[in-house]
Amino acid sequence: MQFNQLLARIKSHAEQIITIVKPDGSTSTHTFARLAADAEALTELLHAKNISRGMRIGLLGENSYEWLVWDIALINMGCISVAFPVDSFKDTEENLIDKYQLSYLAISDELGFNTSETLRGIIPMEIDSTQEWFEPETHTLPAQAPETHSLVFSSGTTGRLKGLTISAAGTENLISLFHEAFAFKPDDSHLIFLPFSGYQQRMVYYGCLFYGPGVIFG
Repeated sequence: MQFNQLLARIKSHAEQIITIVKPDGSTSTHTFARLAADAEALTELLHAKNISRGMRIGLLGENSYEWLVWDIALINMGCISVAFPVDSFKDTEENLIDKYQLSYLAISDELGFNTSETLRGIIPMEIDSTQEWFEPETHTLPAQAPETHSLVFSSGTTGRLKGLTISAAGTENLISLFHEAFAFKPDDSHLIFLPFSGYQQRMVYYGCLFYGPGVIFG
């Protein structure tokens, strides 16, 4: 499999379903086709803001459909997502932008994002195409390993948060192994309940989106 074909593969499983389980137990659904269309719309919006391959975009929020849209759009663009665990950083949002050389930091409304207090480089994860965005922060493209598609953070067994560089080639290999281990069928669904900021959860939904099982998350 080739990771850069993910969006096309999502479209090929157009009728499959993403189910979001809300804290009160209610659910909402979107098709894979809707996810692909929303990711393409966000791609166009980001291109209009001069976001291009190799730029870093931060994602900070609880599991949500919007998180998925951002992730797929950034993969489609060749941008690098920087996935911040909620409540794991003492830095302010502005410090995260400078420290990790982000062009934008997308923050979920659930974390108290207030458009009336918008700061440069900080934008809502819940996209509203009518909202006026600031121009992206300008950084020299940071040096990073070839084929990097994401930066993630994990404490591992040490208890101290560390940054990890994730490559497209490594993700391709893990998705293939995941598919071989579970032998997906079209009527399968995979439940995800840990945070998307953890790389393992994203690898799982990449596998589902690429090979066609439904996705359920909360």
